[in-house]
Amino acid sequence: MCACGIVRAMPDRAQPPRAREPAAAPLVALGYAVLGLSWILLSDGLVEALFSDPDHRRWVQTSKGTAFVLVTAVALWAVVRGLLRRLDGARQRLAARQAEWRTIFTEHPAPLFVVAPDTGEVLESNRAATQLYGRSIEHLVGRRFGDFEAIVDTPDPEPSATGEGPLRRYSGLHRHVGGEGRTRWVDLHAVAVSHQGQPAVLVHVLDLTAEREVHEALSFARSHDPLTGLPNRRALLSRMDGWFARRDSDEEAALLLFDLDGFRRIAQGWSTEAADQVLKAVAGRLREVSRPGDLVARTGMDEFAVFMPGLADAPAASDRAEVLRAQLAVPVNLGGEAVGLSASVGVALSDELSVVGESPAEPFLRRALAGLARAKREGPGGLAFADASAQAEAAEALRLLAGLRQALQVTDQLVLRYQPLFDLQTGALVGAEALAEWHHPERGRVSAGRFIPLAERAGLIAEVGDYLLRFALADGAAWLPVAPQGFRIYLNISPVQLRIPEFSCNLIRQVEEAGWPTAHLGLEITESAVMDVDGPARAHLNRLHRAGFALALDDFGSGYSSLGALRDLPFARVKLDQTFVRDLPASTADAGIVRAVVGLAKGLGIEVVAEGIEGEPQREATRALGCHVGQGYGLARPVTAEALAALIEGAPAVGRTQLLGSPVLNPPSSGDPPPR
Repeated sequence: MCACGIVRAMPDRAQPPRAREPAAAPLVALGYAVLGLSWILLSDGLVEALFSDPDHRRWVQTSKGTAFVLVTAVALWAVVRGLLRRLDGARQRLAARQAEWRTIFTEHPAPLFVVAPDTGEVLESNRAATQLYGRSIEHLVGRRFGDFEAIVDTPDPEPSATGEGPLRRYSGLHRHVGGEGRTRWVDLHAVAVSHQGQPAVLVHVLDLTAEREVHEALSFARSHDPLTGLPNRRALLSRMDGWFARRDSDEEAALLLFDLDGFRRIAQGWSTEAADQVLKAVAGRLREVSRPGDLVARTGMDEFAVFMPGLADAPAASDRAEVLRAQLAVPVNLGGEAVGLSASVGVALSDELSVVGESPAEPFLRRALAGLARAKREGPGGLAFADASAQAEAAEALRLLAGLRQALQVTDQLVLRYQPLFDLQTGALVGAEALAEWHHPERGRVSAGRFIPLAERAGLIAEVGDYLLRFALADGAAWLPVAPQGFRIYLNISPVQLRIPEFSCNLIRQVEEAGWPTAHLGLEITESAVMDVDGPARAHLNRLHRAGFALALDDFGSGYSSLGALRDLPFARVKLDQTFVRDLPASTADAGIVRAVVGLAKGLGIEVVAEGIEGEPQREATRALGCHVGQGYGLARPVTAEALAALIEGAPAVGRTQLLGSPVLNPPSSGDPPPR
């Protein structure tokens, strides 16, 4: 008999067994009644017929009744005694059966639990459960059965439960925390039982950890390179097929193929062990600098692939290729000698892929191989795309990146301009946003929207951020002495900077060394940057908040859901995306959204900034809807640090009626950048 069946049949310990009513009991009672009435009627008639003397007749009737009582009493005693003996025997047999079932439950080799279906409380467990979960029965009983579930980063690839109702929660494949905190795969089978007269669930636990580990080891061996531990060609194709099947219509990806230049000479000049050392070093470096979500694979003897979802264009792919190649160029120590490495790179972009009647992964890989072949024809260290126009675009991005590196070494190319922020209720000047510009000696003005993503992809964002911070701190010398209380300059922070371990500490140190009070500085982070804030990024934001920086959530409502960020992170203000402002007051839908955001922010104690105010109608509409601060060309265009200082000095005289049409705040637009 299986364990589940055994325990289902087990009677409850706290409920005494009940004797079954004999089937003949009604017949016995009826027979006794008939016999008693017959005796009374017949005997009375017989006595009257035989004895005519009343006294004698009375004595006979009394004797007759006494005899009847005595006889029936003896008979009843005999019957009751027999019934009690039978009942006692049944009790003993039932107690023995219960003890037998209890022993089977306790000593069963598989872990067993009796669980309350509503609360999940463990009511009973056996010794095997204590061995699997590393706790005594006393510690298991009373816990919630759900507490055994392991917290994992990825969902189960298999159904977690079967059945309906309470049994569903306690059936199927699960991951539990066993003894010593080890995660174990268990298969749960549940049946409905009764425990102390109440409904319960009996859970049978089957430990599948060993089988699962063997399966995973075999699966890993089939899909991974044994030398480097990287996914192999098969795993790469599978991953790309899955991505193509799930991707959104506007989502793109890039595939980079790296071929080590001169690897045969390394294998011939040193040894097989040295060649293996090089391959392991290359695998480790590619993994180290790859982005979260990228897949690094080994697809050939000296060929590696990096699949990068979210990389949508040739410049971005080219930038990432240069970052990876720069990491590979670091010499490898072979027998005390530093050996330099280089790689040729072929690149394929998913937006150039047109596939009919076959899996997209294979032709995608073929395009990358075509680019690699072209790169190798150009000589060692080449980079080529399967498409010539994309290659030209990537080459342009590389030249722009080289120019950006040079711009960081001079003092007059990367500059900041400041767009004032005004209190919409009073018209007071309350701050300014620092906007970066690159004045290229040949290309003219390059917007931040062009070179900041370039710096992010090429790993230059930390240098660019430090450069612009120093620029802002130096500019502040012109207006900091006269800045009113509460006035802040807001700097834009890249989401990539939040992933740099030393980012917040370096920023605080630079501001302190410059003698700046942090009360005059704010930091703007885009809404998309805080959707998946991890531990380090959250620590950065909290540390900056504690240091006195005001945090602002930029582009609020631009397509993401950031309500959790407003609740969990220390933001002091949100900036409404300008798409909700530009059509005010005509758009009732936008007005409703702005009103809702203002109400939400009011409940959280957060300021609302209306961005993109281009005229008097938008200013009046956002003010009427309750926005606190306004920004846009309808209020003021970006100005230099000197102009901002002059504006601050005259700020007390600027009233609400002077905001629009002011020659200081709205200079001629020639040469100015377009609205943000």
